[in-house]
Amino acid sequence: MKTKRITNALLLKSSFTNNLGLLNGRMGISIYFFHLAKIVRNEIYQDYAEELIDEIYEEINSNTPCDFENGLAGIGWGIEYLVQNNFIDADTDEVLEEFDDRIIHELKYHSPDSIGIKDGLVGLGMYFLKRKKDISDVTPVQARVAEALAIVLKKLKDTINRNETIVINLLKNTINKTDTQKEHLCWDYYFVMTFLAGLKKEGFFINNLLEKLLVSLNEVSVARINNGSKLLLLLALEHLQTTLSDDANLNNRKDSHVMQTDLINKALHLLTTNISHQKLMKETFGKNSSLEEGCSGIIWIYQQLYKLSQKQKFLDKSELWRNKIHSLANISEGPYGIKLTNQLNPLGVSQGITGVEIILNPLHEKHQLDYCSK
Repeated sequence: MKTKRITNALLLKSSFTNNLGLLNGRMGISIYFFHLAKIVRNEIYQDYAEELIDEIYEEINSNTPCDFENGLAGIGWGIEYLVQNNFIDADTDEVLEEFDDRIIHELKYHSPDSIGIKDGLVGLGMYFLKRKKDISDVTPVQARVAEALAIVLKKLKDTINRNETIVINLLKNTINKTDTQKEHLCWDYYFVMTFLAGLKKEGFFINNLLEKLLVSLNEVSVARINNGSKLLLLLALEHLQTTLSDDANLNNRKDSHVMQTDLINKALHLLTTNISHQKLMKETFGKNSSLEEGCSGIIWIYQQLYKLSQKQKFLDKSELWRNKIHSLANISEGPYGIKLTNQLNPLGVSQGITGVEIILNPLHEKHQLDYCSK
């Protein structure tokens, strides 16, 4: 059984991967095993998940990077996720104090040039957004978290104001390629929008920056963007629209959102009329099964669109893709068609078998939406 084969591979190999991080390493795999232990009620998986966490803490050192993909920001995000979802019991204001210090120092003195999720400002921002707690009494730790978010927002604004083409560049590698070239999904643009939506919920003023991002969509030929990225952009806009609507209703500021709402609606119409689900299948299917650049990522996007809109067509599409992948999976190429020998990060969530397993295994169906989005 493919599912058992993946789990066994992770049990045997995960401790030997040098990557400690959330997206490609042991942190993401540990979260997978915490979920699996809860689903199947198996203490072996629980013990292994805890063992991976212990290994991560033992091996973190002064050379561990601060980024979200492989470093402290992603590991810290994972710890906070596990505590918030009752997988482990800890006071994260104590456990993550050193993480906070190092990442704030990085922000102030070695701020990344990139604005993206993996090794950029938004990755560091997503860590502090996860650390932000909804409490009435603001503690010194939470005051520092809010300060860190303000620093990220300012640096994000400054970076984009200095080089406005940086936003356009987030979309450039999504332009349709030839059949022999790899398709890319616009995850950086998606996470920039998601981060801004999160800041909006926390009361930060993001209107000018948000409008620049929305206007940038009109400066790129949407028709030339690959269909997977169009689908991901659609998800980003749906998520943003929901956030703006909730904020306007909560604070009775509907008039202040008119321009943003118009820009979102215009972009939504443009994307909806330009997405070809048939071409999407041709562009992506059979080339890669991973979350980051392949079929599992497309399934996740459809699932998130269904979660936001409750439109049955998105759920139907996700099931169609899942069934096709199961029917065509080739054992000789590895589980679900992933060629492990050719994968740079074969075990992780983003590019490896852990992410594929989360999306395609029916056991995870009730948990995968929250696991990949909270």
